[in-house]
Amino acid sequence: MKTIHNYQDINKQFLGELNTNDEVKEVQRFLQAKGYNLGSYGVDGDLGRITKKALYDYFKVEINVGGNVTPQVNPPVTPTTGSKLDRFIATHGFKKFKNSTEINTFFVQLTGKDFCTWFKDEIGYKGFWGNITFEGRTRHGRNIPRSNFATHQANFNRVWNNISLIFNGSLGNHSINIFQFFALVSIIINETGGKFTPISERGTLAYTFGTNNGRKSSYNTAGGNTDARTLFRDPVFLNAHKNLAYYSQIANTRSNVWAGTQYPSSYPTDPSRAGIIAEADFYKFRGRGLIQTTFRSTYSRLIDFIKNYSGTNAILLSYKNRWRTLSNQVILSTSRNTDWDALFLNSNLEFPCYAIYNFQHRRNDFLNIPSIKSKLIQESTVRSGSGSLFYVGYRVGGSQRYGRLLKARVLQMIEELA
Repeated sequence: MKTIHNYQDINKQFLGELNTNDEVKEVQRFLQAKGYNLGSYGVDGDLGRITKKALYDYFKVEINVGGNVTPQVNPPVTPTTGSKLDRFIATHGFKKFKNSTEINTFFVQLTGKDFCTWFKDEIGYKGFWGNITFEGRTRHGRNIPRSNFATHQANFNRVWNNISLIFNGSLGNHSINIFQFFALVSIIINETGGKFTPISERGTLAYTFGTNNGRKSSYNTAGGNTDARTLFRDPVFLNAHKNLAYYSQIANTRSNVWAGTQYPSSYPTDPSRAGIIAEADFYKFRGRGLIQTTFRSTYSRLIDFIKNYSGTNAILLSYKNRWRTLSNQVILSTSRNTDWDALFLNSNLEFPCYAIYNFQHRRNDFLNIPSIKSKLIQESTVRSGSGSLFYVGYRVGGSQRYGRLLKARVLQMIEELA
């Protein structure tokens, strides 16, 4: 059966397949996204008086009959039935963002504050976010000066103006839903301490080379890296770094210690003093970025992004020009820490934003999160669990504990808004 809706003052019939609640909800979400008022019940699947009035106003605008109607810009009122998550999905699950302006506009309409200010005032130091905020003074060492809050806001905007790179792997116009935003913003706040600027993994050469008494994997023997002994006997590596300190001591070494997990005590552990040793994979390819990018195999895929780069960033273009004729393996062996630091820190965040895409795309596209409650709250470590809040934390942090923590943090933000 096809329902025919006639509207006063409009000499035209508007036909719509609105025979089920889901079909009505689809139209309501469309109207809500356009800024039309749906009353206190919002997206409820009921083709009632207020929804019909919103349709009437929309049609008047579209065909310019009866004068232009200005849609209401007030944020929709959240329904009062169901759980907070149910109501949030019904009211905002359709919301899409393309850049930081759209994100901040949404939060200003809903809370009167941009996202960073809202998070600082309402979420930081509370609940599952108890030791993290945008203003610093955290309880586990991530001290962020209070005076730098405006800088952190600017960095936040720079990150979210690269949505297409993060979620689609290319420059362009790409949108994400609100749950994708919440999941990733929670990860980046945790990883960077709220600064929204790329960081490098800390630690001495002994730390990255070793296992920290079995509490971590050795970066020297990790499957994605080439061990130091192999590199110290590789002519390409040696020639590229022959002017650095300790070249004569390690060049063409026969010592098996450089293929192990116990850093030799006769060499400096301070990277700034270790010369050529610090250019080996176990230190050069340590974690960097907004989400930590680690190991030679991962950095190799980032080189492909540089070689195919089509944007305007001067740093990325300069490396594209330098590396265009070299193989990835030669670049990995001959590049230095300073090269990778420049790419992560000085590319207007384009490079670290692409690194996020590379990371999540290689792990089942775990940032592809639908606005479906059953999927959002699922807790599974298998491939079918991809798309849940838990799975995002599990893939980034490597543990079910962090998966549950990330899920709890996102739900805390949703409940505060709802």
